[in-house]
Amino acid sequence: MGLGLAEDARQRAAAALQAFEQALASGAYDGRESIRRYLEGRVDALARRTENREP
Repeated sequence: MGLGLAEDARQRAAAALQAFEQALASGAYDGRESIRRYLEGRVDALARRTENREP
């Protein structure tokens, strides 16, 4: 999650997205509902941002 936060702050959407997805997949935040919601929200926002980016 820390890497995702750092990459997000640096506006590196693709790297942040990957880090946040890995944090969710790890299961480390399964018992922390507010953190899971934050991660899911950032994944959604970053996924939309990277999809709208032209190659």
